[in-house]
Amino acid sequence: MTTSTDTPTPDLAALRRRLEDWLQWQQQAPRAATTPETAPASPAAPADLAAGFAAFARDAWTPEQRQHWQRVAAALSTELAAQPPFALHGGLAPLGPVDWQRAPQGCGPLGFDLAALLRDPACVLDEADELDLAIRYWERARHALPGVDADFGAFWRGFEWAALARHLRLVAARPESASRLAPGQARAERRLLAHIVRTATRYMALKPLTLLIPDADGLLADGFTLR
Repeated sequence: MTTSTDTPTPDLAALRRRLEDWLQWQQQAPRAATTPETAPASPAAPADLAAGFAAFARDAWTPEQRQHWQRVAAALSTELAAQPPFALHGGLAPLGPVDWQRAPQGCGPLGFDLAALLRDPACVLDEADELDLAIRYWERARHALPGVDADFGAFWRGFEWAALARHLRLVAARPESASRLAPGQARAERRLLAHIVRTATRYMALKPLTLLIPDADGLLADGFTLR
C-alpha cells in the first residue's frame, strides 16, 4: 500500500502481526541479553545516542544553543538510563518481516525497537493508528514481559523518549547536505525531523530541541502529513 506520491504506508494488519512476532522474539531472547553486565554492548547506549546529535550543525550553533543541547542531552541520558533493559532486536522495519533467527543486539529501552516499527521516517503512519498499535502491543507485553510498565501513560512516555533518541541517532547519520538527497529521501528526512519536533514540544525538558532544528515551526505545522 502506498500514498499517491509513493510513500509506503504499512498495512495495519501486517504491522500488528510484526508486533506479535517481535513480542514472541522478545520472550525467547536469552535472559543474559537483558542483563547489562552480561549483554553485548548495545548499539543504542544512552551516552552514544546523546552524543550523536551534537554532530548535527554543531559548528553553526551559538553558545546559547550549545547550552540548550547540553540540557536536553542530560535529560535524555537520565531518562534512558532509568528505563528497564530489554533485549534489542535492532533489525525491525515496518515493511519487512521479523527475523526470528537474529541474535539480540545488546539491551536497552524497549522503545528503541518499538520506534523502528511505529515511527520509521521512511513510512507514513497516522497518529491514531500508531496509538492503537502501541496499546495493543502494551496490553500483551505487560503480561508477557517482566519490566513493562503497568501504566500505559508511563509506558507511552518512555516510548516517546526512546523513539526520540533513535531519531536523533538517525539525524546524526544523515548525509552532510539534504540537497544531495533524492526527493523521496528528502521527504523521509523531513518526516524524521518532524517526529523530533513534535515529541520535543510535548515535554518541557525536551523543548530546547526545537531551537536547534531549522524550520521547527514549519515542521510542527506539517506534522506527519508529508508524503
